[in-house]
Amino acid sequence: SFHYYNMDINKVKIGSNGWVSFKTMVGNIAHCFPSIPSAGGTADNYFAPLMSDFVFNNNPGNVGKVYYWSNHADTFIISYDSISWWRPSGPGFAGSCSFQAVLSGVDSSITFHYQFIDSTNYYWTQVCASNTVIGIENLTGNTGLQYAANQIPDNLYAVKFFFPLNPPIGILEDLHSNNLQLKVFPNPANEEITIELHSHVPGAGTLQFITIYGQVIRNDGLELIAGKQNLFNFNTGNLPSGIYYLRFETGTIVETRKILIIH
Repeated sequence: SFHYYNMDINKVKIGSNGWVSFKTMVGNIAHCFPSIPSAGGTADNYFAPLMSDFVFNNNPGNVGKVYYWSNHADTFIISYDSISWWRPSGPGFAGSCSFQAVLSGVDSSITFHYQFIDSTNYYWTQVCASNTVIGIENLTGNTGLQYAANQIPDNLYAVKFFFPLNPPIGILEDLHSNNLQLKVFPNPANEEITIELHSHVPGAGTLQFITIYGQVIRNDGLELIAGKQNLFNFNTGNLPSGIYYLRFETGTIVETRKILIIH
């Protein structure tokens, strides 16, 4: 499972034109290519490491392949290897490009790596506004990040999109009518985090560490002293790097914070 724009994804459709969609029933996204974001049509809920006119055929010399690999845990890689640009004449193809997209469940990031992009044989047409697009787009197509359009990335270049911590953690704020205050620091964390709780009402509470997949990996009971600074330290050195949810419950109040652990 991969967290993408507040959705958990477990299937993809790989397009020959350098795009990958999370809608498995999507049709082909072809020239002219949409800008990002662009709602409607087939091109929603997808990312484009290098969306452009590529061609796969059995003509001699066209040796391009697409591969995918997964460790069945937290990493999925899609590699476009030695694929050729489409050309309107001759054998119908030219050049060679190799690039890949890496999806990491550890931090919900997508990284594009460009090993070699043949700019010499890139075919530019004035018919369309976008001949090449790089970016990501959400389910509705109303939100997205377009890194580049009509630009060829440099060789040995990389672009990383990562899931932000939102809202930020480590800000003291009043919560609900009982003026419960919750603060978590440092964030991002490494070996240890400190949880600071203020409440006007004494009582017991429960603190849970939850993964982005909903698995509770720690469940601790806490006792709050009214009107006091309640500090609790937790060792995070044994937790894998990634995004976690910190859920605190006391009485009828439940509050959740997002934290990032980096080793």
